[in-house]
Amino acid sequence: MERGQDSVAQRFVDDLNQLRQRAGQPSYSTLERLSGHRLKRATMSDVLNGNRVKVPDWRFIHEFVTACRSAAAENRLDVDRLGTVADWKRHWDGAVSGVIDARFPGHGSQQSGEIGPILEPLEPQEKAQDHGAAAPGSRPADSADGTARPSLWGRVPSRLPDFVGREGWLAALRRTLAPDDRIGLVAIQGMPGVGKTQLAVEYASRYAHEYDLVWWVPCDVDAARSSMADLAVQAGAADGTRETTDGDYTELFDVLRRHQRFGRWLLIFDGADEPEDVSELIPPLPGDVLITTRSTRWEAAGELLELDVFDRKESTEFLRRRMPKASQVVAHRLADGVGDLPLLLEHAAESCTAVDTYLARLESDPLTLLADHPADYHSTIGEVWQTAIDRLRTDAPDAFDLLCCLASFGTEPVPRDALERGRFLPDVSIHSLLRNSIRVAGAIGKLRRAGLLRVSLGPRSLAVHRVTRYVVRALAARSDSSDRSRHDVHLLLAAADPRTPEDPTSWQSYEPLHGHAVASGAVACQQEPVREFVVNLIRYLTAAGDTRSAIALADKAITLWEEDAVENGATSSGSRVMMRVAKVGALFAQGSWPEAFKLHEETLAEMRADRDRWSANIIGLEGMTGARHRIAGNFAAALAADRDAVRAHVSEFGNDDPRTFSVVHSLITSLALSGAAVEASTAARELHRNCLAFYGDTSHPAVLAASGVLGRCQWLAGDYGAAAGTMAEVHRGYAALPDDHRLDENHPWRLSHEIDYAITRRDNDPTAADLRVLADDAHELRRRCWRARGADHPLTLAATVVLASLLRRFEGRKEEAVRLLEEAERRYRSALPDHPYVYACAAYLAVVRSQTSNGSPHQVAAQSVRVIQDMTGRLADSVGAAHPLSLTARSALANALARAGDFGAAVKHGQEVVTGFRDLLGPDHPLALAVEANAEVSQSAPSSGSRLQATLADIDFTPLPLCSLLSSLIHVPGHTRRRRAGQRAGAVSG
Repeated sequence: MERGQDSVAQRFVDDLNQLRQRAGQPSYSTLERLSGHRLKRATMSDVLNGNRVKVPDWRFIHEFVTACRSAAAENRLDVDRLGTVADWKRHWDGAVSGVIDARFPGHGSQQSGEIGPILEPLEPQEKAQDHGAAAPGSRPADSADGTARPSLWGRVPSRLPDFVGREGWLAALRRTLAPDDRIGLVAIQGMPGVGKTQLAVEYASRYAHEYDLVWWVPCDVDAARSSMADLAVQAGAADGTRETTDGDYTELFDVLRRHQRFGRWLLIFDGADEPEDVSELIPPLPGDVLITTRSTRWEAAGELLELDVFDRKESTEFLRRRMPKASQVVAHRLADGVGDLPLLLEHAAESCTAVDTYLARLESDPLTLLADHPADYHSTIGEVWQTAIDRLRTDAPDAFDLLCCLASFGTEPVPRDALERGRFLPDVSIHSLLRNSIRVAGAIGKLRRAGLLRVSLGPRSLAVHRVTRYVVRALAARSDSSDRSRHDVHLLLAAADPRTPEDPTSWQSYEPLHGHAVASGAVACQQEPVREFVVNLIRYLTAAGDTRSAIALADKAITLWEEDAVENGATSSGSRVMMRVAKVGALFAQGSWPEAFKLHEETLAEMRADRDRWSANIIGLEGMTGARHRIAGNFAAALAADRDAVRAHVSEFGNDDPRTFSVVHSLITSLALSGAAVEASTAARELHRNCLAFYGDTSHPAVLAASGVLGRCQWLAGDYGAAAGTMAEVHRGYAALPDDHRLDENHPWRLSHEIDYAITRRDNDPTAADLRVLADDAHELRRRCWRARGADHPLTLAATVVLASLLRRFEGRKEEAVRLLEEAERRYRSALPDHPYVYACAAYLAVVRSQTSNGSPHQVAAQSVRVIQDMTGRLADSVGAAHPLSLTARSALANALARAGDFGAAVKHGQEVVTGFRDLLGPDHPLALAVEANAEVSQSAPSSGSRLQATLADIDFTPLPLCSLLSSLIHVPGHTRRRRAGQRAGAVSG
């Protein structure tokens, strides 16, 4: 084809692109719909991207013009600016004859019915102009979008009308390509579809007014040299009658060097693979050069800008424009499903497919889904990835094998440690590759250069985008290598297991491992090391507070492993038993008591059948017996069981082992519930010393938890000032945890601490202002407990009772306190039927309700007496008359009797309560002093006539934890004692 005909076809295509832009840049899907599906997206993409060498046929032009006019009408744009079908027919007739009007069809020159101007054949100079650049010495009109253009503008693609975000990246380009006298080369590098070309277009268009020359150089096949030859003609360095000698751009470079016409210039090389492919085309002069590439090798030639995917805000903004009817939730789900990749967002928007369907197809059959052209893209999406991957398979087999392995991981970056351990695993199919660090480095380098891998030096990880993973998996499935790669991942994950799932310092390592295990289906692996790793994942999830995920994964594992045991006779699998142990811990932490205790008994029975094998594990699982008794309300049995458990653990594991810390913590909980404040405080101080010696770090979460236990025991012993100080220090410690120790604010350890912190602040003589702040904090704490643990969990119920105890102190909020206590009592009865806390809460509710009633004080008090008397009897039968809960209820009964006018009975009960608290807590304990003062008021009331309501002090019901923090984390014991922190800090379980 003659050069002039090439120019005519290209100019006509440029006009078609301008037509679409004037119509509001409708998507290909929209145009297809408006044409009654007579237009096809792939055909439109081919034509408008210049992939067709001839002027399109009239049938296509007729449908395209008609659809664009309909789109403009839908967008409420001026249809007249697009030209009529008749205008475009005249324009097309000229183009197919080799002549073309320089004016846009119908734009202010022709009226309907008029004869158009006589079109002259293009002269060589005009032909060059039709490549999108102005002739030397002239300056074209501003672009259709209003951007001022430089004197020489070389076919830069149209800006996207829905371009969003990227302001930080544009600013980085702007800083790097500053107006100075140095050679400025910036390479925008990134994976396919990340938006490299569009960023370059936006930069060129936004800052066009600062340049005298902007030239776009497509780098596919021989287009780069052809484009540079055109530039030489346009710049006056060649006359257009002869071809530029290959590699000889001396005259062009001289023109640019002299700065006579082009003081500032910008050359954009789009899609340059390797530096050597276009190095001879880049002027060695002060000026700006922008490269778009997938290769990282451009880093040696200038600045490398590694373009990343959209952030989530940019993704949702883009989808809001392209899919205005999509909700924010749908936009987030789609953005997450395609990994915020701009090209996939565009493709999904154009597909008009339901989001869930699109994402399901993307994961299951990406090659078919991505087999068409999105708008303004040079080829099918699947073809881009497949070509790059096929090239690796042929030219770089190590890189291809490594990519197949990485693609079988999940969406999180893959820790380098996980791969490096593969050198010690002969069963891994790429074992020989992983053993050779030079080969691994070479493979990683090739994947980076292909734009298929991102390397992070901070956390030392490798990241493969999810679209790349889907395509690689689909290609691997065709060659039956997907199962092998997936099994490799299972072995590598098991090797990367830190093996300390209950230690918070390991949780940052477990978080990505969990995602990779779920994505790769590790739970279905039959190899014992992998199953042990899955067991540790359950323990990690439980310890980290995600009991729902822990139980879901445990259920799946138990189902699969039990089926395997039946089919293969592997009933003696250790991991199968330990998975049940791990599930017990998750159920217990969630508060699913009946199911937890049932599975606990079944698992213990199975272990006891082979006691020699499971002796140490039996000791660990039997350590839960005390908690089981506490949940049932049998505090005396719990205390006895915990004493036995501590003795067994010390004998088996020693004093300085986290498994022993766990049962000691459980013992302290039972001591506190029994009112043994002195012994509990002594044990708490020893626990804190041992934890600090083991972990060697006062900021370690386990040490902070032990400090919180000590603070609770100080409060229990009546030293409210010291307790408040200890709790404040723990609170600051949790807030200042470093990233690798951090606990989520709704982690059970932190929620439990904040309940204790609220109690100590309440009882340490707060001012009225402090009390109001504390009530607000307690309200938020209850909301967090509810959301994180559920409405019936003991933490939520404790937070509810504590909030009520604060609100009852405010005039005007007592009724709110009553409502909260009514809810707490109802939920205690549902979750813990016949538990002492049910009776204690009911008695407390009667006390607070009596303070809000409007009837006669004596009658109201008499009504509360009946309720409190009933609850006092039930508590005495349940935990004994000398128990702190019974004494608190009897104190409430004595006050109610006094308010009802029965002073004799009030004094009798009051004196018995004084004796009980003195014997239990000591004569100087605040509770003993409070009930003693109440007894004196009741005794003197008949003669003094004092106002009882104001002078009698009601003791709050304060529910203590039923589960210790550490005993809710089921440690799976090993058979060797742990070393101290000086030898290996953080190793907490086997």
